[in-house]
Amino acid sequence: MILYVYRWKNEYLPLLEHVKEIAVPYLQLLQNPRFFCEIRNKGVGVYGVLPAVSAGFHDQLLRELALKEGRLDEMSFFKPIEKSPDFRPRELSDVMDGIYIGNQGQWEAAMKLGLPVFGDQSLNVFNSKTAEFWREKGLERVTFSYELETEQLRELSFKGEGEILLYGRVPVMVSEYCPVAGERGISKKDCGACRDGGPWYLRSKKGDVYPVLLDRNVCRSTLLSGLVLDRRKERARAGKKGNQSLGNIRWRLCVSDESPGQIERILTSL
Repeated sequence: MILYVYRWKNEYLPLLEHVKEIAVPYLQLLQNPRFFCEIRNKGVGVYGVLPAVSAGFHDQLLRELALKEGRLDEMSFFKPIEKSPDFRPRELSDVMDGIYIGNQGQWEAAMKLGLPVFGDQSLNVFNSKTAEFWREKGLERVTFSYELETEQLRELSFKGEGEILLYGRVPVMVSEYCPVAGERGISKKDCGACRDGGPWYLRSKKGDVYPVLLDRNVCRSTLLSGLVLDRRKERARAGKKGNQSLGNIRWRLCVSDESPGQIERILTSL
C-alpha cells in the first residue's frame, strides 16, 4: 500500500506503521530532508511527486536538478533552506527513493536525476501498450487512469509494475486563478492564502464540497473531486472470484482532507 499525500502533515506519522511507501510533494522533501530521511531509516520508502502542471518555477528547478545530475550540494535553491548543519544531503538519492513525473515534458530531465522514475496518474495510462511504452522509456512504475475499473485492470498484460487508486479524491482541475483571493475580493499577489495553510474548499450549487490545494511557489490552485473514489468493495469482490490476479499492481491511498483517524481505519480494514 502506498500512502500518497497531497500535503504532508506530521500528524500522519502514526500511519507509517501501516504502509511501506509514502509519496509526498517533492518540495516538501527538499525543504525537510532530515525529517524524511529519518522516516526512510525506519524502512519506509519515500518518493517525491512532481506537479502535473509544472510550467515556470517547477520546470526551471527540475532542469537545474537535471543539469547537476541530482547533486543537491551544488544547487543554489537548496543551500538557503538547509536547517540542519549536521545533516547535509549531497544528492537527491540521499533524500528520496524515487520520483513521480506528472507530465511527459518532465521525463527527460527526471531520467538524469539518478533516481527510479515513476509515472503519476496525470500521464493518463489507460492500457497495456501505453504502460509498455513508458516502461521502455525507463519508468519503473506507472499509475493507471482512475477511470479504469478493477475488472479492466485484471485484463491488462504488461511486464512492469502498475499502480491504481484504491481510495481518495482525485485532481479535477489546475488553475492560475486563486479562488481564495477571488472570494476575498483582492489580488492574488496580496492574498497570502497559500501561506495560511487552509484548508480551503469550494462548494457547488448542489452542495458538493471540493477541496482546493494552493501552490505558493507558482500561485496555482488544484481542485480535488467533490466525491471520494472508493474501490475497497470492488477490490474485495474481485479477490473472491479467484480468477486472474492483478499481477504487479500496487494500490494507492490518497490523503487530502481526511483525518489521520479516518485513514488509519481504512488501512487497518484492508
